[in-house]
Amino acid sequence: MSSEGDEEASRFVEALQKRDFHDWEKELLLVADQVERGFGTRYLRVPSVDSHDAYGDMEDFVETVENKRLQERLWDAIRGRGAFRRFKGCPHESSSRERALVPIQHAQMRQRVLDWLKAEGIQPTGE
Repeated sequence: MSSEGDEEASRFVEALQKRDFHDWEKELLLVADQVERGFGTRYLRVPSVDSHDAYGDMEDFVETVENKRLQERLWDAIRGRGAFRRFKGCPHESSSRERALVPIQHAQMRQRVLDWLKAEGIQPTGE
């Protein structure tokens, strides 16, 4: 760390000591500060899901709907601008539909994370 970085870290610790935090909160804030200072070296920011991927999740879900009438309504709902709002607002069985979408979203998110880790040369543990 540069001397400028050392000074900044010292100022952070000083400011932290003046605050009325519990010891465990101070420890977590110090760790968070260290992570932030080391960002881009040891730590990587996990990319967020873009709307294209989220839209693909909806398309994949609609393909699984067995009721052809409901499936058509959902296809109509996700066409064009406002697709996410219309999809959630589609009146027929919306809460059960959203619950059914969750496992699909989780599986696809998991695969995106695994693909990202592989691209970064990181071997996940617990696989």
